[in-house]
Amino acid sequence: NPYDLRRTPGGSSGGAGAAVASRMVPLAVTSDVGGSTRIPSLYCGLFGHKPTGGAVSNEGCIPSCGDSHIQRYCQVGPTARHAQDLWP
Repeated sequence: NPYDLRRTPGGSSGGAGAAVASRMVPLAVTSDVGGSTRIPSLYCGLFGHKPTGGAVSNEGCIPSCGDSHIQRYCQVGPTARHAQDLWP
């Protein structure tokens, strides 16, 4: 966690969250099944958005999310420092 090196940035997208929080990058595209976008956003003071299942295509994501039932839970979304950065 860039704000406290004794703490984790959280989740499998924690590296992306730490990079956004420390201003290495302005925005990160993260994937979320069980909190991998939302937890690092919470821990690092960011804004992360998990879109509604099926709203964003997972086509081409590596690794693949598997069968179509899991695809609805596995979503790709943005992580940014400010809420207005998430606006299209």
